[in-house]
This record gives sequence, C-alpha cells and structure tokens, in this order.
Amino acid sequence: MGRSRLVPTIALLLAACGGPAPPAEPPARTLAIVSSIGPDILLGTTGDNEADAKTERVAVPGWHLDEVAIDAARKSLAVRYRIVAAESLAVPDSTAALVEAARAGKLTAAPADLILVVSPSTSAQHHDGHPTIDYGVGVSRWEGPYFPRPPYVHAFLAVTLIDGHDFTVVGQSAVKMKARQPSAFGEDETLPFVPIDTFVWPGQWADMTERQREQVHQLTLALLNQSMPYTLDRLAAR
Repeated sequence: MGRSRLVPTIALLLAACGGPAPPAEPPARTLAIVSSIGPDILLGTTGDNEADAKTERVAVPGWHLDEVAIDAARKSLAVRYRIVAAESLAVPDSTAALVEAARAGKLTAAPADLILVVSPSTSAQHHDGHPTIDYGVGVSRWEGPYFPRPPYVHAFLAVTLIDGHDFTVVGQSAVKMKARQPSAFGEDETLPFVPIDTFVWPGQWADMTERQREQVHQLTLALLNQSMPYTLDRLAAR
C-alpha cells in the first residue's frame, strides 16, 4: 500500500477509534468588551421622606469589579465571538451619548464587529423615585418607620451591544438573573439583588466589621457571576 493511501486510512482508523477531533474553527465575528462599573460601590439609605435619603460612595479597587464583569462576559460569549479587546473606562449613561462615544472611537481602540458595554444604569433599578440610591453596584436599605426592610446587595447594570461598523444599537437589556423562586406574577427572573437578613445596618462603611464587608464583597461577586451569563446568553440568542 502506498503512502498516499496509508495516510487517509490512518485518519479513518483514528476517527473510528474515537481519536482526537480536528480543532474547531475560531468564531469569525469579533467582539470588544467595555465595562464601566468602576472601582467604587454605593451605600444607599432611603425611606418614607426625602430627608431619609443618603448615600456614601466607597472605593474598593481591590475587588476588581470591572475585571469580574469582563471575565464573566468573556466566558459567556467566547464560543460565539472572538474577543479582541477588553477595557474598563467610564462611559455616558445615555444610549445616544454611548453610541456617539463608540462612533468617535472612545470606547475601544481595537476594531470589532460588535462592542459590548456593561454599565450602571438608571433604567435598571429598584426605586424609580430615588435614582441615586441603589445605582449600580452597592448596598441599599429602606429605613422608613413603618415598613423597614433588611439591606440588600445589588448589581443594577445594563448591557448594550453596538454594531462596530454602523454604530447602531443591536441589543440592550437590564442585567437580570434567574429568580430564586417565581414571583406572584409568575416571573422567573429578577434584577440582581440579594437581601442580607442577618445584617445589622451600621449606616456607614467605616462602621462595618471586616466580616460584614467581606460578606458584601462575596455577594457582589456572586451576583455578577450569576447575572452576566444569564443576561448575555439571552441577549446573544435574540
């Protein structure tokens, strides 16, 4: 048997014996990921009166929140797209300004078929009447005298998918996650937040114990790692 016949024969034998499959082709479309969560979290308190509303911005650069969001997005989308850039920077809150920033090349230097932006958004919040209280990532508490509620850790974000060629918005969604149990209306998804019932609210970051701070940290990471794949899988499937 000549060599020309031997090579295909070996290939057939390997395939029949469950030999290694040929490497999969890399995804053709490219994607740049931009995260704008930033190095801070927001502590917010609100209640029945405007006077009850107060916030505190706390720097937690060691939590690497943008990197966590980018990594979760990368793992979720790498099967569909070839990731060509991943950056963290501040972006505008309005969709129109976000598109203009993309058109001007201010979001990513790398050309890409699509640009995914992860950012805090007033459209993805619990309390419409207090848009600055539970904005983005942080901890909030309702402190009214009649119906006080336990504090909750939240990651209220939005994802926007922009065409990297004509700079149109091809997809946009509040970041959500699978609900722990269906709501009274049968909804099985929710905004990313989790109550911390045993948490004694000290009011300020400086008054929290190290254990409380680490609890907030770990719950924040869990929310990002659960909500980002859940949201992006649904956005990419549209």
